[in-house]
Amino acid sequence: MAFWKSFQKFPQDKPNSKDDQADGVMFDQPWRNINWIKSEIVEELKEFALCNPEVKQLRFLMAGPIGGGKSSFVNSVNSAFQNRVTNIAIMSTTTNTSCTTVYKNYKIKNGTGGTLSFIFTDTMGLEDGQEHGAHPGDLNNALHGNLPECYKFNPLRCLTSQDIGYISKPSLEEKTHCLICVVSGNSISQMSNEVISKLKQVFKEATEIGIPQVVIMTTIDQVCPLVKKDLQNVYKSKKIREKMAVCSDTLSIPMTCIFPVKNYHEETETNDDIDVLLLSALKQIIHFANDFTEEL
Repeated sequence: MAFWKSFQKFPQDKPNSKDDQADGVMFDQPWRNINWIKSEIVEELKEFALCNPEVKQLRFLMAGPIGGGKSSFVNSVNSAFQNRVTNIAIMSTTTNTSCTTVYKNYKIKNGTGGTLSFIFTDTMGLEDGQEHGAHPGDLNNALHGNLPECYKFNPLRCLTSQDIGYISKPSLEEKTHCLICVVSGNSISQMSNEVISKLKQVFKEATEIGIPQVVIMTTIDQVCPLVKKDLQNVYKSKKIREKMAVCSDTLSIPMTCIFPVKNYHEETETNDDIDVLLLSALKQIIHFANDFTEEL
């Protein structure tokens, strides 16, 4: 697809202030433009029109290592639309085990009683070893629309066409329209080769059937102190760009398909800057998925 071939051209390294000049940690200008007015993005997403009449709601498959923030991302996006911190997807308090054990759909309310034009499908996190985490075959099943809702993941084996519940003839709406890999920017460099290999298997399957893929890079406030101080520094931060480059190299994903965000974690009230990063990433995901369905 065309967007896979589009890469950002980075600006020259220039200090942003005297304090930053010594460390060389900031660019003078952001290298990716972003609209920081939340209300405008919300309105655009609420009014977004899908191009394929057979698709009423786009389906986004969540995947990634345990502790990456998949469920937190779903909750955070929902929070951005509800203007309050929500918890529709159960989140883990540890990075040692996946809190998600079943294949579950999450719709996002539009704030006026209806739902928006997309669905998140959450999955069990990927782990080292054959006895832990989601089986890559089940993530491939989910891409094709073969998994029923509330299917319980079995790390030892994936669902087959011989099993009860297997959806042999999925509708267009039951198939995945965009694969979202969620990883922590704070630990991307520590991901094991086995987990990376499992992720790449899923990416390869998605590529073969033309499904667009994006990476959501979370915990950016832990990656760069200047971003923690002010999220609007995200695309001026050299550390964030460097982490995105590591993410790109590790997962073989173009920089244009990587989106740094901060999920809600300790907050009890929403924040417009957090929401803008989340919703800006979501807007690109929706465009990618909508383009994909237009060709079906």
